[in-house]
Amino acid sequence: MKPLISLSSVVLLTVSACIPGTPLGQATHADRLEILTTLQDRSFRMFKPSVDSEMRKSVILDFFGPVRMWAQYAVGDHAIDEWEIVAHDYRIERNDDFSEVIIHLEGAYTRRILPSDCEDCIPTVGVSISIRDLFRHDKIAFKVNDPNSVLPTPFPIFNSWTRFPEDEYLNGG
Repeated sequence: MKPLISLSSVVLLTVSACIPGTPLGQATHADRLEILTTLQDRSFRMFKPSVDSEMRKSVILDFFGPVRMWAQYAVGDHAIDEWEIVAHDYRIERNDDFSEVIIHLEGAYTRRILPSDCEDCIPTVGVSISIRDLFRHDKIAFKVNDPNSVLPTPFPIFNSWTRFPEDEYLNGG
């Protein structure tokens, strides 16, 4: 596997409970640790319409050190499009009650695997991932935000609140 190349743009991971107008501020060191510990070593996977569908779109959100978003469009047993965005560095903002947390991913890497392999070829300007109910493991929901429509197939997908089940295979299950 070729090493991933850094993007000059910033990717945002937005954690939100949809409470508008609540001011955000820089997370303290303790807040940052609480947020990252809650997400640490967790993976969430979602398929549309389902994992068993002949034609399906899938997204995996991983929090195993770097934050990773992997996406694929497949027909039967064959992947047509497959790519990932990875960020090792981030800055965190949050509001007072943690109903909204924004993790700004800095120095993100991208890699397209299919239909042809390339590095640093997926634009990420404006892309973010919203998370609702971060501290309620049984209620956590995600929304992939792509306001500039820059993400390749399978997007647009999961652009409204969607419960992503926690992935048992990647979560030690």
